[in-house]
Amino acid sequence: MDYPKSEVNMRIQVITSGGVAQKFEFSHSNLFSTPKSLHTTAPLVPSPREPDAIAVSHSHTAVTLTETPPPNAWLTGAACTDAQRSRTGNPPSFGILNDQTLTVPAAYVLPGADITCVFSHEVRSGMHGLLFNDDGAGDGTANDGILNGAESGWSGGAVSLTNCAGLTYGHSTSDAAGRFVLAMPPRLASGAALCLQSARVVGRQPTGASVDSTPLAGGSPVDVAGTAYRYGRGPFGARVDWVWRGAGAPEGASVQLGSVPAARFVDAGVVGGRAGDTVTHAHVLTSGTAASIHFSIPRAFAVPPTPGWAERIFADPGCTGRLQAGADRLYPPASPRTLAAGERFCIVLQETIPTGAPIGSRNTTSVQATLAFSNAGPTGLSESVVLDDITTVIDTVPPVD
Repeated sequence: MDYPKSEVNMRIQVITSGGVAQKFEFSHSNLFSTPKSLHTTAPLVPSPREPDAIAVSHSHTAVTLTETPPPNAWLTGAACTDAQRSRTGNPPSFGILNDQTLTVPAAYVLPGADITCVFSHEVRSGMHGLLFNDDGAGDGTANDGILNGAESGWSGGAVSLTNCAGLTYGHSTSDAAGRFVLAMPPRLASGAALCLQSARVVGRQPTGASVDSTPLAGGSPVDVAGTAYRYGRGPFGARVDWVWRGAGAPEGASVQLGSVPAARFVDAGVVGGRAGDTVTHAHVLTSGTAASIHFSIPRAFAVPPTPGWAERIFADPGCTGRLQAGADRLYPPASPRTLAAGERFCIVLQETIPTGAPIGSRNTTSVQATLAFSNAGPTGLSESVVLDDITTVIDTVPPVD
């Protein structure tokens, strides 16, 4: 669209060196419309060749352009020129770049100006990608290692690129959106082994991974654009390994590493009761992702050893903290339930004290919740959380408040 010469036009171009890149996004102030997403088609060639004109809302008012580049493109500079500088008197080049934001000062936003701002970048060969919450939010598929639905990235995760044998080429940390970039080491020989590793984080469980949105079946190589990638989990965290194919190998493959918050299981307790009584311990489990859950009692021991202690686990749908009439028994035998991410599930442990238990004796019972994650690769991914409840034998039961 052509605007009258009394108005101010703004145009945007991007240029890359070392390769091409897709999806440069911009936010702004003082423009009538949001700039379109841009991409480059050849190194060192400004794109688009004929940029669209965007009307400026107010002359004599600063314009800001904030760029979000693709993960493999690093902003190295930005400057503006005015095709009508012979009329406006603007200098040959202007603009102030601060981090990702270019400001065109109000003194240069003059009626009749036709301003083009060029953002320059270096495209870095390497692995870039995302650490994200693989919890199935917003109709996504939980635990599948692919960003979908309303699943989101998480910040502060440490990633590294190694030779899979102790030599580290570089480190990075996921940003506020979960993104990271790891430059490839220079002069890397064809056939060299490479490992992208996401460090284990206390309170998170790795689920799966994908490369360029292709899911990686754990333990088995998966071909993506001619390169075989393999995903695995372990005490170190999560890892994707592949063999560098040298010149002509894909540059800037996008790796997505999924993980979920650990389940929360509260609270272990100490309850007293008289010999022959039945007492209860209340617990709440909150799942970090969509999962199938079952409860069990892996161990229970009395001091001194006394036969007759007995335990059962029941659902507590109202989260009352007490055994309700007709409540579903969850153990024994184990009766699985399905939970969504963030869902709370309440239970009570029923402990029966033997009639011959001496005063002062106690029984410690471990209550275990095991969550099985569907869709995860490798299959069979699960998480277990355990609480220890203590029941003591007393001669007088305190009144209930």
